[in-house]
Order: sequence, then structure tokens, then C-alpha cells
Amino acid sequence: MWAVLLCVVPVAAAIAGCGDGDDATTSAPDGRTTAVTSGTTTTTGTSSTTTTTETSTSAPEIETTSSTAGGGATVESVVAATQAVFDAEFAANPDPPPEVLGAMEISCDRSGAVAAGDVLACTGTPRTEPGFDLDPVGILFAILDDAGTAAWATGTDLPGNDAALRSLAASATPGLFCRDLVDPDAQVETGFFDATTTNESFGYFLSVIYWFIEGRPDRMDADGNGIPCETVHDADGVTAIWNGGDVG
Repeated sequence: MWAVLLCVVPVAAAIAGCGDGDDATTSAPDGRTTAVTSGTTTTTGTSSTTTTTETSTSAPEIETTSSTAGGGATVESVVAATQAVFDAEFAANPDPPPEVLGAMEISCDRSGAVAAGDVLACTGTPRTEPGFDLDPVGILFAILDDAGTAAWATGTDLPGNDAALRSLAASATPGLFCRDLVDPDAQVETGFFDATTTNESFGYFLSVIYWFIEGRPDRMDADGNGIPCETVHDADGVTAIWNGGDVG
């Protein structure tokens, strides 16, 4: 079961298995189990080893360019870096609504260190004139590295605190593969993490969040390059997430 501490989901132990959503577990003719990983099928036991060939896309070029909080990252540093982005975007808007006084303000229900693989669920509260109310939104952060680089999504249907994040985490079956998250006909419960959305960047973001919550298991990243599900998502969507920033 997923472990969540306040609004950060800690990294759990990796679960070995098939990877990047394309591979599968099969059985040898004598009933022994085989696992396809990185193009090589190894049969457990002492009698034989079988090599197979499979096609996969190469990993995209990843260059971290935005929302970097610096070494020794904390919730506060991630929030500060992202708040600066929000403030700059509001300042650059030539015609903001007169009732809106500034960019929404980010708040989280915990503080302290964060690292690669953590998930933050925070709230964005609009700054408006008294009497002009706008609903707060959830802001879901994926912490991409130990420096605090983050990709995030905002929306009224996203979790804004730890309890809401736990609820969404419980909406999907543990142990899924990348292919399960993108297959509209998959006979599994993907819940919140259904990545069949037409917004490719957001769909991949959901796959990354699920991978983080599951503890970054090898079954979703067979080549071990730290970029899960790259063979079942569009390369542009993959690159957009790992560059950090708003997933759109």
C-alpha cells in the first residue's frame, strides 16, 4: 500500500519486474517463469537462456531548465521557486482581471526536506478583491531530482493536501505497468492515473506520479535510466515533464 507522510509521498522500495510498459512476463515451455527486460529474456533455472529482440524508442534528451530550488531542497524552496514563476507570469499579463490582485498563493500542509521521487499536494489560493471569490486549486508537484526541480499541474480536480493525495493514490490498483495506464481497454483499475488524456504532457505526468507513488519500480523503467514509461508516451511529452515547470 502506498505510504504518504503529510503532503509528501516518500519513495518506497523498488519493485523489480518488467519495464516501460512494453515488456511482459511469460512462461518457459517447462512452466518456469521468464521476464523480458531490456531486450533479453532470461529463464530462471539452470538449463537454458533465451535472447529476444524488441523495439523501443530511445530516451529523449533531458535538460533541466526551470523551477530548480537548489541543493538541499525543501518544501519551502520548491514553493518559493514555483511562486516566483507564478508571480512573473502574472506580472507579464498585460490585461489581468481587475478583481485579481496577483498570482495565486501556494501553501502546503507540511514543511521540510524533499528529494527525487517525492510528490507534493499543495493548494493555490487566488488573491482577489474582497467579495470577489475564486475557488482554490490543487497543485500537484513531482519532485524530479534531489535539487528540487519540480514539474507541476494545477486544477480544481487535483489534490490540495495530504488527505486528498492519499485518496487519489488509493484510486488505482498497485503494481500496474506503464501500458496499463495508457490502454483505454485495460482490464485494470487505473483511477486518477488514467493516462489516456489527449493532453500528452499531462498524461505522462500522471504516469510519473504513479511511478513515484509506487516507489519508482523497475517494472516501469526497464533500462534503469530514471525515465519511466518513455516507450508508451510521446517523446515531446516525456521531455516536457523532465525539463520541469508547468505541464500545461
